[in-house]
Order: sequence, then C-alpha cells, then structure tokens
Amino acid sequence: MSHLQLHFGADAPEQPGVTHVPLPPAEQLGDFVSQLPWPDRSARAIVVEGLIEKLPQADGAHFLHECRRIMAPGATLRIVTPDLDAAIDDYVHDRGSQVWEAAGIYWTDNRCERLNLLLGKSGAKWLYNEQELNRLADLVGLSPLAKRPADTGTTSAERFPALPCSSFEYVKPDRRLAPDAQPLVTIAIPSYKPEFFATALQSALDQTYPKLDIVICDDCPDDGIRLIAETFVARDERVRYLRNPQRLARQNLARCLEVARGEFFKLLCDDDVLAPTSIERMLDCFRTCDDITLVTSKRQRIDENGAALPDVFDTLAPLPQDGIIEGLSLGAAMLSSARNFVGEPTTALFRKAEVAHIRPDYCSVDGQLIDGMNDVAVWINLATRGDTVYLTDALSQFRCHPNQNQLVLREMLLASSLHALRIMRLSFDRFGFSKGQFFGTIKWMPLHTHRTAWLLRTIQPNYAGWAAVDQPAAGGQTQPEVDPDLPRYREAADLLARGETETAITQLIALAENGSRHWAVYNDLGAYAWKTGDHAGATDLFRHAWSLNPSIQVLGINYANALMATEQWSELDTVLTEHLRRYPDDEAAARLRHQLAAVHR
Repeated sequence: MSHLQLHFGADAPEQPGVTHVPLPPAEQLGDFVSQLPWPDRSARAIVVEGLIEKLPQADGAHFLHECRRIMAPGATLRIVTPDLDAAIDDYVHDRGSQVWEAAGIYWTDNRCERLNLLLGKSGAKWLYNEQELNRLADLVGLSPLAKRPADTGTTSAERFPALPCSSFEYVKPDRRLAPDAQPLVTIAIPSYKPEFFATALQSALDQTYPKLDIVICDDCPDDGIRLIAETFVARDERVRYLRNPQRLARQNLARCLEVARGEFFKLLCDDDVLAPTSIERMLDCFRTCDDITLVTSKRQRIDENGAALPDVFDTLAPLPQDGIIEGLSLGAAMLSSARNFVGEPTTALFRKAEVAHIRPDYCSVDGQLIDGMNDVAVWINLATRGDTVYLTDALSQFRCHPNQNQLVLREMLLASSLHALRIMRLSFDRFGFSKGQFFGTIKWMPLHTHRTAWLLRTIQPNYAGWAAVDQPAAGGQTQPEVDPDLPRYREAADLLARGETETAITQLIALAENGSRHWAVYNDLGAYAWKTGDHAGATDLFRHAWSLNPSIQVLGINYANALMATEQWSELDTVLTEHLRRYPDDEAAARLRHQLAAVHR
C-alpha cells in the first residue's frame, strides 16, 4: 500500500511523513482542486482543513471525486470544516455570545449578526452538515466512518472560533474480489411476456459460473410466465419464482433488486439471452481490477428468430479491445451524445450494495425517478462512484422484435426519455462532473496492462462509429483516426458541389468497385441513380449504405423513401422500426410510418 499522506490546509501539520499542500488564493481554488497532481491510488491518508467550505458545491463534489481517485483502497479521508448544524443551532437557540466575546468578537449582540459574520466574513461558499457531506461522499464512491468534534487548534477551528467545527471521516472501499472468492450472483428476470421467456431463463441456467440465485419476478397479466417457471423451479434449486401481487410495470425493476440475495446483481430481460460465460468473465474483472463499479460488454442484436442483426451505433464497441473506461468520462459521453453505448439492462454486472440505498429506487437520479432511460440512470449512478470495464466480446443478445415494449410504447418513451435526459444532465453538471469533459469522448486504458496514462476515444461525426484521439500535441490539438477512403470521397463530394457530376460519379464508382466501406459513397451514388430514374438501382445502393452504417439519420430517410416509392412494404416496415428506435423524434420518418399504415388499412 502507498505510504503517501497528504494534508491540505493553510498551516503545515507537526507530523513527520506528511506532505503539506498549502492552499492557493481563493480565486484559484477551483482550478487547484479540479485535477490533483498525484497518480491514481497513491495516497493512504488525506486530511483536508479549511478548504471544502470555500468551494462551491460543484467544485466540492469534484474535489471529493479527485480525492477518491488518488486514494488507495482502504485509505482514509478526514475533512475538518465548520458544521452547518452548529451554526443553525446557535441561531435558533440564540446561543454563543460568551463564546464569541471570549474569542475577541465582542461587538456581536444578536444572533442575526453572528450568523451573517459566519456566512459572509468567513469566506465560506458552501457549508456542510453530516447529511450533505455524506451524500456527496457516497456520490463519488466513499463510505462514511465517523463524525467527531474537530481537535482544538486545527486550522478550521482557529478560523471559526465561535462555531464548533466537525471532523468527518471516510474510507475508500476495497472493491477488488479475492482471487478465490465465489460470491453469490443474482440473475433477476423481470418477466412480462412469455414468448421468449424460457430461452432467457435457460441461458441463465447455462452459465459456467455455478453460484447463482436466479429470481423470476412475474408481472405477466396471466399465467403464461408461471406455467413456464414452475417447470424450471421443480428441477433446479437455484431458481426462485415470485408472483407480483399487482402489476408493477417499471417498479418491477426495483423489486428485482430488493429480493436479490446475491452480492452481485444482473438483470436479464425476458426476451434476451446470456452467453454461457457471461457471469464468469464479468466476475473475473472484479478480481483483477481496482476501482470498478460496473462491468459490461458488447451485445449482439437478434430478431424474433434469434438471427443476428447488424450493429447500430449504440451496439458498436467503443473500444478496440477489452479495457477500463474512466467513470466520469463514461457518464459525460453518454449524456452529451444521448447514446447508451453501455447497453441495455441485460448487458451489465454490478454490486447490489452500490445502488441499493438510492431513493426512490436505484433507477433514480438526484431523487427523481427516471423513465424511458432507467438503464442509463443506473450506469450514471455507478459511473460517478468508479470506473467501468468494457469487454468487446458479445456476452449477451438483445432481441429486437415488433411486440417489444420499447417499440410499442415509442411515443410515450420519447417524451419520458427527453425529460429523463434533462434531469441526468442537470445533475451531472450541478455536481461538477462535466468539468473537463468533451462531447462523446471517453478516457480508457487496455485491460490487464500497467499503463498509467489514459487514452482517448471519441464519437465520429454523424455517429459513424468511434475513433482514437491522439494525445494533445503542441497547441493542444488532437487528431482522430480517419477513414482511408475519406479524402477521396471528399474530393468527389466537392466535385458534385461544383456541378462536375460526371467526374464525381466516376470517382465514386471507382471507390465502390474497390470495396469502400464509407457509407456516403453509396448514398451519393444512390441519390444520383434515383435522379436519373434508376429507382431499383438506387434502392440497392441505399440498402448497402444503410447496412454499412444504419445510424446515419439522413441515410435512413433516403432508404425509407426509396422503399416507399418502390412499394417494398415489409422491408420498409423493418427499416422504419429500426430508424424510429434510433431517432424517435424524426418527423419525416413518422410521416412515412403513417403513410405505410394507411396503405395497410
């Protein structure tokens, strides 16, 4: 364990082996605490005096997160600060005049003046009581140890002689599993539709990791789930069946966590499928990695028949290999891009204790229920507390089919998702967690390496995928990886813009014949073919472009319009369903959906 001990305060402590960190002027404190200059997990003890109360709430939360980052597992943090409860108690009960006079502040003759002296002349920007400081500490992944009166003579006690200061102590939990640990893992199935339920449940039973608690929370309106579940319960003692006394809908997710017996928790939606090694491989990450609160993986989209579907942006692996993603950058990238690349509930594994205390339930942020994006709410709650491991093998299958709730209730989900996104963004910003982050950019490092510097990955324009970002060069500029065909495509696009159509099309055809993987090549060729009357050829080109990158909004509309014009109704329905899942507020696609519905009346 590291031997580094840090003391933040105005005065150096009389204690050998402690590194004193003097505080800069007040106007520089925000920058001072935004990125502490010590490596991850390097300190075994930190004492903070006369600092946190001089920071706005957002900077205070960010500072606590930085402290957690540099603390080794099991390290302690002690914060000495004026106690807001004591200030309010002094005001309410009109106490303390003799104490103030003894401190030489004899001119105060009423409680209003005393409180104003504290709040104004103290220089404090945010005073804490135990409840508020514990809340922020929990938010960044620290656990409370004790609250004590501050020692007489500490910096804070000397600065606020008329107000008792308190010492709040926290510990950084050791989240790493022992190599031989075999913790109980709960796989909870919030069940509603029986159609694919048996397949989902069997995939839980087929796990190579044996120590499982498989619980079925039945929210089905009839006996469809019960009849299937009873056959599994009868032959495997790991399976429990719980019938909800009344329809719970969203609250069934909360019930799943409440009844879980395992230290670790994984949801399994009733139409999804787990790979046999899913639990084993994810649990191994908790044995080998420090500071992680979440393990997830790539997932494979499948249709109602179990056939693989092409990736959309959200299911593309953000990393080129297994790796660790820094927590705050993960949260900021999801919220800034409005994309859930972590995955649906089935994809992830985490400790129950990390989220069980969150109210109203673990799918809430800032005390507000999150609907439409409740899985993202869980990932955000875990991201502020620690890092995430992403495994690039598909360890789950996410089923997309016409009867899926997410598709049937799209109109309702759109409104609730937009509201949920606003709540989560405001919370992330309010606590300073967006500070220093960039749109759609994550910090990561390969798994099982000794690398100490984070690498960067960012979302490409038009959500075409992910690209590496070089480390900042002179002037702080960064250069992402580029598609090798992109320069030639841009040259052809410039020719089209200048009206040199024949030359441009010749260049685009050459790119296509050479097997270009750049979607825009085929989109532009499709637009040209449509304009010249070759509707069948145009549709084929749009189809190929969409297969390369179905996340491009304008491409989806071009493809759908071509299918509408050529009366390919079944394929159009599939494309619109997928497109509206990705862009639920696309008015052009919605109009095409209404036109398609009119055709089938």
